[in-house]
Amino acid sequence: MKNSGTAGVVIDKAGNEETPQEVEIKIDKTAPEADISFNLGTQNLETQGKDNLGSVQVEQFANNEILLTDAAGNTTKLLMKSEEKKEEKETEKEEKKKNKIEIKGIIYNEGQLVALAENEFEVQFELDKKTTGVKKLKQDIEIEKQIEIEANYNSKKNETKIVFKKQKDKEQKEKIINLVILHLITTKGNLRVIY
Repeated sequence: MKNSGTAGVVIDKAGNEETPQEVEIKIDKTAPEADISFNLGTQNLETQGKDNLGSVQVEQFANNEILLTDAAGNTTKLLMKSEEKKEEKETEKEEKKKNKIEIKGIIYNEGQLVALAENEFEVQFELDKKTTGVKKLKQDIEIEKQIEIEANYNSKKNETKIVFKKQKDKEQKEKIINLVILHLITTKGNLRVIY
């Protein structure tokens, strides 16, 4: 077998009158992909690994590298740039925070560095000091010459306003009831956005 996936194999010992047994063999040559989104619980941008055949271990290093490793040992390394800011207002009952990341490049299975289009994922949010819940959440993702998307959540209205623009298309607007979380996804060396 040369491709990734699953196949059934029949095993029978010669001369024995036993029922053939099937054994599943998984061959995985595909490196995992990354899914970056804002985590309400930790109030940070976080990376999860995605793999078509199993779970993915995520390790974050002090030098802004993130290593994703699947069960077969395939790896994806993200080279990142990140920034975090916190601002408290004494006169108000809220706290403002900002997280920003950029994926500079990706390395699949220790191969060549894949340079990416300039990109940025920025999250700004206000916390209610009494409930520590998110009061307002603004998420911006920009992938140069491809897409710009902004999602603004207001807890009073329980509504997310989304403004979306592809490279040469007109701006599109959408209102969605409830909180919407944007996801920046890697796919074979490219970036895309889902929500």
